[in-house]
Amino acid sequence: MLKKCLPAFLLVLCFAPQLALAQAKIGFFDLQEIIRSSEAGKQSQQELRQFVESQHALLRSKRDNIEKAQKALQDAPKNNGERKKLQQQLNEQIDEYRSLSSQYRSELQKRDAALTNSINRDVQGIVHRIAQQMKLTFVFETNGCGIVVYPESTDITEEVIQEYNSALISQK
Repeated sequence: MLKKCLPAFLLVLCFAPQLALAQAKIGFFDLQEIIRSSEAGKQSQQELRQFVESQHALLRSKRDNIEKAQKALQDAPKNNGERKKLQQQLNEQIDEYRSLSSQYRSELQKRDAALTNSINRDVQGIVHRIAQQMKLTFVFETNGCGIVVYPESTDITEEVIQEYNSALISQK
């Protein structure tokens, strides 16, 4: 995290003498809040929830089949070829479940990253426009740089959300 923020802070320090004369204006925004509160963020979250629910249903079905196979294996007579066959089927079902679970997690991460990146691209353009309108010299994303305390008057998150929602409405 320090590596991400260090160039930004060094840039601010390099221009500090000039900025002191020019009365630098700094703004902050919270990308996570924008994702939680904007219409695009809510749509993305809904898409992810639907994906999660569908995958959980599939995995739950596979898990139920595994439990049935375990019960059948427990009820099977010992020293029997049928028991070996049931054990092999159970192992195959467990392997399939693990594979599907891994694929599901990977797909969920890909979808989450794609949706977040899409929102991030849109937000960057909106932040740039707002920064120009408000004549802000620097704008920092609060989570990315670990900024914890900043004056509330410099927070442009709500303006970004409103403009983002307006842009989505005009696209429809």
